[in-house]
Amino acid sequence: MNPFAAAIFVNAFLLFLLQPMFAKMALPHLGGSAAVWTSCMLFFQTALLGGYLYAHWLASRASSRLQVVVHLAAVAAAGLCLPPRIPAGWAPGDLSSPVPGFLWLLARRIGPPFVLLAAGSPLLQHWFARARVRRDRDPYSLYVASNLGSAVALFAYPFFLERQTSLGQQTLIWSVGYALLLVALAVCGALAWNAPVERPVVSERPAVDWRERARWVVLAAVPSSLMLGVTSHITIDLAPMPLLWVLPLALYLTTFVIAFGAPSERYTSLVRAAVPFAVIVLAVLLFLRSELPGKLGYTPHLVAFFICALACHLRLAELRPHAARLTEFYLWLALGGVVGGAFNVIVAPALFNSVLEYPLAIILVAAVYRAADSRPSYRDFTIPAALGAALAVFFFLDADASRVALTVAALIGGIIAFDQRDVPARFALTIAAIVVVGMLSDRSDDTERLARRSFYGVYQIIDDSSARIRDFYSGTTIHGAEVFGDSGRSPATYYHRDGPLGALFTARAWRDAPWRVGVVGLGVGSTAAYARPGETWTFYEIDPLVARIAADNSWFHYLHAAAVAPNIVLGDARLSLAAASPRSLDVLLVDAFSSDAIPTHLLTREALQLYRQRLADDGVIAWHISNRYLDLRPVLQGLAADAGMTALIFSDQHIPKESNGRFPSIWVVMSAGPKTIDAIRSDSRWLALRSPRPPILWTDERSDVFSVLR
Repeated sequence: MNPFAAAIFVNAFLLFLLQPMFAKMALPHLGGSAAVWTSCMLFFQTALLGGYLYAHWLASRASSRLQVVVHLAAVAAAGLCLPPRIPAGWAPGDLSSPVPGFLWLLARRIGPPFVLLAAGSPLLQHWFARARVRRDRDPYSLYVASNLGSAVALFAYPFFLERQTSLGQQTLIWSVGYALLLVALAVCGALAWNAPVERPVVSERPAVDWRERARWVVLAAVPSSLMLGVTSHITIDLAPMPLLWVLPLALYLTTFVIAFGAPSERYTSLVRAAVPFAVIVLAVLLFLRSELPGKLGYTPHLVAFFICALACHLRLAELRPHAARLTEFYLWLALGGVVGGAFNVIVAPALFNSVLEYPLAIILVAAVYRAADSRPSYRDFTIPAALGAALAVFFFLDADASRVALTVAALIGGIIAFDQRDVPARFALTIAAIVVVGMLSDRSDDTERLARRSFYGVYQIIDDSSARIRDFYSGTTIHGAEVFGDSGRSPATYYHRDGPLGALFTARAWRDAPWRVGVVGLGVGSTAAYARPGETWTFYEIDPLVARIAADNSWFHYLHAAAVAPNIVLGDARLSLAAASPRSLDVLLVDAFSSDAIPTHLLTREALQLYRQRLADDGVIAWHISNRYLDLRPVLQGLAADAGMTALIFSDQHIPKESNGRFPSIWVVMSAGPKTIDAIRSDSRWLALRSPRPPILWTDERSDVFSVLR
């Protein structure tokens, strides 16, 4: 086996195994936000650029022997950062803008080994080209081994390592692999030791102009942005978990493997022919604001992303320069990745109040996946402008268009776009017309009052005039609402008085004294409607933006109308509760969501131990587990059994049609106090928790979201 290929494979395996592993460690410290992964990816792409810059500098300025000595010494020194861990209790200094603090944490904890691992592939390819281990091999072919190692790591983590090992065991495995890599690098260094010692002369390399370099950057930036966009589009509703992180990234790396593995011309032509279909399907889905039903609802996004990224990378492979400029080529590719990542993580959240970077990336794919035959002219704007105007008129004349009419309009737009596929500028602008008009169209009596975006989510306040209710959305999920004219007296949605929460607060026989209530997750403060005079209520909320919205009496009135003024503690709930006094609560409501995703670190053995330390001996914990995608009953049953607590469930699924603003919900309560359980059980709708699946015990070291997918 070629030792260079083996070393590159191991190097890439470690590099991309570190990414989901460290991101999972970081989730609890940042509220389980879906933005944790995109922020990690920005760091990874920037560190990759740093690694490629280091490799390019070393390969351009040092002899083969000096390269070997310097790189081996640097890799050995970076081992002082191992094992990769996050300090206990770490939290970002600025909750409203945690990205800078988080990036600095990443730089301190895994920066040195990550940068050197990033440099490994181009350096080893450079050594291979100089050593001439196999004269018939193109050094670019080793890029396949690099991306293959990356893809194997990304699939191995969610399907094996995450499910079979704890985080502590994972860091140990990774550290051992790092030591083995050092040995493999030494072997490759020995083979390259006697390579020609003269320094490469830049002026003798085949010339590359800046227009060509710009093309490399753009073709690398667009699929990078598209990868992060499709990841955000999926995880904002499902769950921020390694499987949904690594799947787009693994597909992204697989496209590199295919593109740089010398595919046939016929294969390349087939992929390019498929791009218009993929782009149009995504444009139509975005226009209709819908997904396919069932578990495969997001599959079109992943398939289309794979086709689009592959087309861009095939074009990059065609444009790759002579091997003498190999490290420079990778440097520009890495810069393109950083540009795409920075746009999604830094620029887009500052400019947009929704995940608009995803449709923008789709439009850019339509423009760049193939070379334009000519420069855009004014004629290229005619057809897209006419289509956009026609769709706008359609919505203006028929705001209450049926689903059939919308589908027909989308199909007509798709047919027109397909007809323009041979002219990149015209095709891209036609897709833009479909997407933009679809996003801006008003299709109901709903009126958007507010749209804001933070690190932790995308929020909207929407007035539904037909139902006479004001809804608060996080992503695509309603996180609270208030009926017009109610002024915060009657909790709506999942918190209504005839549902589980109403039943819990009615069962007061177990404690006569005023309750001390803690609530994990604020929303619009709906639960504050249950407060009684003399009680103490504390909300734990990580997002300052949500706290400002809930406290603004011009939007929602629950906090202002409450019988007592609630306290709002900003920060991650577990860290905030850790600082609270023991036995300071009688009731703890765990109601934290990011869109429809529940932070897993709030559902672990260690979390429950902390909750019990803050509860009175006969206190009760209520968990809100309503979810479209996850069945958390086995997790809570496992937690209750492990802690020796009694668990009851109330599944409120039958809402009368005439009920305004009431939603189905599922709540589970736990208590170690027999009197408490008897008081709650007096309402026969509370039943013993029995999950149809075997109980599962999550811990801070091991939690497998994949096992509870519906």
